[in-house]
Amino acid sequence: MNTDNENEIILLKSNYLIPILNNITKRNSSYSRYKVNAHYLNCSCKEYRLNTKYYELRDLRRICKHIFFIITRDYRNSVDELTSLLLEHRFWDKIENVIELKVFKENIFVGFEKDLKFVRIYRKYINWKYYSYLIESKSWEHNLPPFKSSNKNEKLISFLLAEAKNNFNLTKSSRKNRLEMVSQAVVEGERVG
Repeated sequence: MNTDNENEIILLKSNYLIPILNNITKRNSSYSRYKVNAHYLNCSCKEYRLNTKYYELRDLRRICKHIFFIITRDYRNSVDELTSLLLEHRFWDKIENVIELKVFKENIFVGFEKDLKFVRIYRKYINWKYYSYLIESKSWEHNLPPFKSSNKNEKLISFLLAEAKNNFNLTKSSRKNRLEMVSQAVVEGERVG
């Protein structure tokens, strides 16, 4: 594969690791009845302990709602803009996994909603902006795609639909139905975007 090709899409990372939060105290905080350490990103709750079995340290998917709450309540200004956005979308919009891609010589991040209702593209201009592609309607939310070129948007969505089809675990019937719809869109090769 020629890495100098400006039409190329390359998977750089298959997960998002939260950067070390040096501006956050190393002391424990309390949320509900749990001990939370926002600096080390750990919590005494069952959800967090279960997630440690599946995800590496600092993985966005490992973060429980207690860590999220402490960070957003007490340390919002200590977290970089992208991480803050991804944390919010993980809990409010059910973004389950975030990957990093090199798309047309630009690094972007992509979040997959847990039931594959949409994928969200994060792209940096001056600030981080995000764009949502609605899988069922095969359209961009608010008709706002991430790139001006419809060809680039089509290539990106085709890549992401194939990525979703190949890598998401079929554990729920709603997810299975979504993956069947994604598969159909990939097979049909319909224009997307």
